[in-house]
Amino acid sequence: MQHGFRTRALLALVFVAGCSGDVPTHPRAPSDARAPSRSLAPTPDAQVGPLLAALFPSGLEAVAATRWDALKRRVAAGQTAGARSVLAELVAWIDRQTPGIAALTPALCDGAVCETVPSVAAKVKLYMTAYVYGLVVPNIPTGVDFGGGLVLPGTDPAPIITLNQLAGVDLKPLSVDVPTLITIVENRTRYPLCGGPLATTLCQLPRFYRFDASPHVKLNVPADFAVCHTKPAALPWGTTNLDARIRVAHDRPTSASDDTPGAIRTGGIEILAYTPITFLHCEDHTNVAFAAPASALEQRGWALLGALWSAVAPRTAWAIDLGGGGQSLSFSNFNLVDPVPRRRP
Repeated sequence: MQHGFRTRALLALVFVAGCSGDVPTHPRAPSDARAPSRSLAPTPDAQVGPLLAALFPSGLEAVAATRWDALKRRVAAGQTAGARSVLAELVAWIDRQTPGIAALTPALCDGAVCETVPSVAAKVKLYMTAYVYGLVVPNIPTGVDFGGGLVLPGTDPAPIITLNQLAGVDLKPLSVDVPTLITIVENRTRYPLCGGPLATTLCQLPRFYRFDASPHVKLNVPADFAVCHTKPAALPWGTTNLDARIRVAHDRPTSASDDTPGAIRTGGIEILAYTPITFLHCEDHTNVAFAAPASALEQRGWALLGALWSAVAPRTAWAIDLGGGGQSLSFSNFNLVDPVPRRRP
């Protein structure tokens, strides 16, 4: 993963998490394998305890819980600077412990639902950060791809990217005036062909992600947004130069003052002008599938079809999967659309 050519002020509280589906469950997981709860209370404080218990073995769990309780006492006493300093130390400690835990336990499972160790660790850090800074984390369903990071005023933050490297955002210096928690959460709703979360009749290509900021305010400077798509196996209209045509789109802002300069507004969406990006490389992730193949044989067939598509598809400088995104001032649903209206069969 590349992070561009600008010098970055890397933040200690930038973190990402990934979909558990990309990491297999350990074939001999112990019967008492720790697993995150699927029915946690919505407040950040209530989320942290069960996730720490799921993530750490008993000895480390006690250490983590003690540190978390000490941090909460600082917050309760109004020791803002001290609490934020302790948070940074706790996040760094979790980062040091996570690789060793992941090596022993590739996935944490609750019945048939599994989540990777890095994913659980990232959720813990998100909720801790939200608690200390008084911010909000949106609902993150178990098993989806997601990422997040804290952006501080006066810094040049590193791009925030999901662990699966399928979606990301790059904020510029002076983008925010207050500490802002950015989250990116995958939307795995199974839409019909060309359907999606955006209010448009144009064809929407999965994958779908929701970008959120807490507090929810317009950015001072447009940020670069990018989402990797899947290449369709069949569409009811011509797909020639599809990669060269498709663009990043998102929900149209409710206020005209929040419109993105240079964007095309149609229906309920803004289609963003093509912007070169360097923090995401979607050519490694595109494939020919709107729905997950049911069998291993089908999976191999789709993979072969995807390789053939990659070999013959036009590779222009404007191809979105060669490093393209779009700029926006606001957070919402983001995915790719084909600006060419569909011809009805």
